Amino acid sequence: MKNLFLLISLLYFSIPLSAQNVGIGTNDPQNKLHVAGGVRIEALNGSSGIVTKNTLGDLSSVPYTGNATDVLKGNGSFSPLTGLVPSSGVVMSKTHNNNLLINAGYSLFGEMPQIFTYATTSATFPANSWQPTYTRGIQGNVSPPEYGNAGERPLAVWTGSIMYVVNSGGVYSYSPDTDIWTLLSTYPKGGGVGDRIVWTGTEIILWRGQIGTGQKYNPSNNSITTMSTANAPVGRYDHTMSWDGTRVIVWGGQSGGAAVNNGAIYNPTTNLWTILSNAGAPAARMKHTATWCSSINRLIVWGGSTSVFSGELNTGGIFNPASNSWEAAINITGAPSVRNYHTAVWTGSEMIVFGGVAGGTSLNTGGRYNPTTNTWGTATSTTGAPTVSFHAAVWEGTKMYVSGGKSVSNPSSYLYRYDPLLNTWTNVANFKEGKYWHHCFYKSNILLVWGGREITDNGNYTNTGFRYFLSGTSSSVTKLISETLYLYQKN
Repeated sequence: MKNLFLLISLLYFSIPLSAQNVGIGTNDPQNKLHVAGGVRIEALNGSSGIVTKNTLGDLSSVPYTGNATDVLKGNGSFSPLTGLVPSSGVVMSKTHNNNLLINAGYSLFGEMPQIFTYATTSATFPANSWQPTYTRGIQGNVSPPEYGNAGERPLAVWTGSIMYVVNSGGVYSYSPDTDIWTLLSTYPKGGGVGDRIVWTGTEIILWRGQIGTGQKYNPSNNSITTMSTANAPVGRYDHTMSWDGTRVIVWGGQSGGAAVNNGAIYNPTTNLWTILSNAGAPAARMKHTATWCSSINRLIVWGGSTSVFSGELNTGGIFNPASNSWEAAINITGAPSVRNYHTAVWTGSEMIVFGGVAGGTSLNTGGRYNPTTNTWGTATSTTGAPTVSFHAAVWEGTKMYVSGGKSVSNPSSYLYRYDPLLNTWTNVANFKEGKYWHHCFYKSNILLVWGGREITDNGNYTNTGFRYFLSGTSSSVTKLISETLYLYQKN
């Protein structure tokens, strides 16, 4: 009988049973394992922390490695949860009756009505008005290049619509239409005393005069090419570097403590230098001007000085880069008086020389030179003319504009217009910020004045400027906007 019971028991337990729910603490389990109440699991692999499971259903723990205010993120890491309203304190809002703060228990208890912030807006500016160029403040916009020491000069060139600037931080571009700066590349770098740049139409050519090396930068594909140094000019500064449409012409300046009258011609297509002919060259000089006369394809060198503090000149020469020859000395009959640190602009038919310094005194005189006839015409009027040196000048198409400059000691903040047809001067604007050794460019109906030194610059160059609108213009501008900030408090 006993054996029969054992046999029946074995047969019963060997028959497969259907799966059933098991309940602990409940008489009606809803799952395979239904546990009512709290559960404590001991000896779980890993240190104490938060329990997780994998795709197989295995339980494991995530060790807590954060701070008291951290939360577990979806990737299993701990970090603070941002975007929450603080539990207490004082917060500021641009919105009056901020429901998010009010619902969190905050109450409005005051406001700050004169908070100034920067904002980019679009506006139509009337004729003969001006606006400062962008300097700082808008999140995401690039600030203009900085100049941290007195020896670093702002190197700028004009493409006809964009200004390119090279400094120790790299290459920047600025659009006067949008008032936006862009950092194009951190190389090449420049800004030393003897550094010069030109724009070829496709490339920026930087020649570091004192060092004797250079680079070509193409902004369209962000490429840099090292320039050859064979037959390159010897180290120098206070020289001129000009673009004739196909070649770079470096001439004059001071080298080894003395003025020189030599130079070299660079062909960017072949990456080759050619020593510039010295036969018939003007006398050695520095701080002169070199003006490219497109109507006759000649370079006009004029003025300057034979030494740092004296020896100002009013002589010059006509150079033909195609034949690498000096063709003639400039006629001095009717020429302006001796000077350096003057300006010379090309009108399409004549060169207008103006201002400068002689014997430590700034000048308000100038002259008009015709290279075709090698003669000086009517002298520029002195009535209403500024007395300046280290200024900037640009040709607008029918008139010459002269900005800034230095007279006696303080830099000028004025913009003047010279009409060669009437031989008259007009004071057209006051920028409220005197500049010298700066840049001035012209685009359609905008004059761009930028960089240079100012009254409070402590000897450094600045990264500020102005846009002067000759006619009504729609453009972007960065302005200081007065806003109200509302204060909310929760104890």
